[in-house]
Parts: sequence; C-alpha cells; structure tokens
Amino acid sequence: MGPFGAVGTLALLLALSVGSGVAINCYMCNSVTNAACGKDLDKAELEPVECTAAKMNSWYAKTQDNPILKSIAHLFEVDTPKHYQTVLPDMSCAKMDLTVGGREVTIRSCQTAKTESIDPCKVISSKLSESVVGAAVASVDYCGLCEHDGCNGARALSALPLLLSVLVSALLVGSLGTIAP
Repeated sequence: MGPFGAVGTLALLLALSVGSGVAINCYMCNSVTNAACGKDLDKAELEPVECTAAKMNSWYAKTQDNPILKSIAHLFEVDTPKHYQTVLPDMSCAKMDLTVGGREVTIRSCQTAKTESIDPCKVISSKLSESVVGAAVASVDYCGLCEHDGCNGARALSALPLLLSVLVSALLVGSLGTIAP
C-alpha cells in the first residue's frame, strides 16, 4: 500500500471515530423506578436515547414526581438556552451513584460536558453540600462523565478506541516501511 493509501485509510478511520455531529445518545434512567438501571446496567432492558432538551426536560419532570428522588430533583434542572444562543453546549453522558434517604440509587442521564471552567460532577456535589435539606437527604458516592454514545452503561472503557489506535498504528508502521529513503 502506498503512502497515500495509508493516509486515506487513516483519514477514513479518524472520520468514523469522530462521529456524525448529532446529539449524543445516553441511558436516561434511575434505579428507583427501574431495577435494570442499577449499578450493573441491564442493556437488554434499556436503550440509550438522544440527548435533546425535550427528553431531558421530560426525564427531569419524572424525577420531580418521584417521592424518593424529589428531594434531589433540583440537581437535574435543564438550563434552557437563551434565544440569542445559537450553539448548544456539548453534552456528555453521566452515571451517578448516590445515597438518597439511606437508599443506594444509580442515576444515568445526559449532562453538559466538562469544560475547563465547569465540572458538572463537582457542581452536583457542591449543590448537595450547600443545601441543608440536600446534605441531610443525599450524598454523591460516585459521579462520572463520558462522551460516547451509550457510554454511561459501561463499567469499563470501550474497546473501540483501543482497537482503532492499534489499527492506525499498524497502518502507519506499515506505510513507513514502504516509503523509500
């Protein structure tokens, strides 16, 4: 394979790994209302959903209606973009293990992505510690963010990025051997 063949293949692999630019798909559930959403997600029972404002607002409303989760529902309020904002924030998938009223609860949802200035997990922990009611009722045991479709359903990193890295490395090494000095 000539050097342009390897570069073309590399470009194709990178394009496939970046994604299509559409909203991320995340699991949106909680273990209080759906046992399949527990610490070990049952993927046969649940599917990731697209992180749109409408779906996030619907999920938030259901959280507010649940007697166990109502005390922490404010943590999941959805910021509505202003009419002059044309770019929506980058999204990520979140998995949180909380203790709510003495009960272990796993929550999987869409969340704004971590930036240099904002860490959603730290914001959630801070909101709980600043709220007298929240601190007495709930604590964050684990909070993690990820940025690939359905990643908040996994206990470990996906093998796809590793596989792509190995394949790209092999192509580059192979193409370097075919370039004449």
